Amino acid sequence: MASEALKPVAPSVEGDMNSTSAVEESAREAKLAELDILRQALEEKERLAQESRDQMLRARAELENARRRWEKERVEALDYGRYLVLRAVFYLWDQLGLCLKALQADKQIDVKIKEGFELFEKNQEKFLRDQGVLRVPAEPGQAFDPLHQEALRLEESDLEEGRIVSVEQEGYFMGERLLRPARAVVSKKKRLSG
Repeated sequence: MASEALKPVAPSVEGDMNSTSAVEESAREAKLAELDILRQALEEKERLAQESRDQMLRARAELENARRRWEKERVEALDYGRYLVLRAVFYLWDQLGLCLKALQADKQIDVKIKEGFELFEKNQEKFLRDQGVLRVPAEPGQAFDPLHQEALRLEESDLEEGRIVSVEQEGYFMGERLLRPARAVVSKKKRLSG
């Protein structure tokens, strides 16, 4: 009898263990499902955060590129403004240069007037240097350079063909930009008479 009494107890403990195990398994599956949902939500948030980071980096790069472009355009606009002003000023200086040549040739003109024009010419050179402007190299006897010099006419000369006979108007550079070419008379071969 004692063994019969134990038998009913054994199945009920076993049944309780099965029901506890099933509850634990169900709770574990629910926790795993919840973790899977949380993992998916986290992955979605990380994807959205990465997209936002990428958009921010693109926007920052676009802003930096625009800033560089604006700075370059600003510098170019300033250079172009200087270019326009200097081109207008060159005409006036050319006229003053012609006056100085005429004064130097005339021995009757007052020395003070000549000195005044010579002082103006020195100040002109300083002004040009301060603006970053250099003269186009052009001297009598030099080879003519069509990239930086303009031929006003060809003239028979004792010089080798294609050499500068005289410079009629100075040319100028500002940086690498040619503001105006030097205007020169260029030598050509002498014709044989006969």
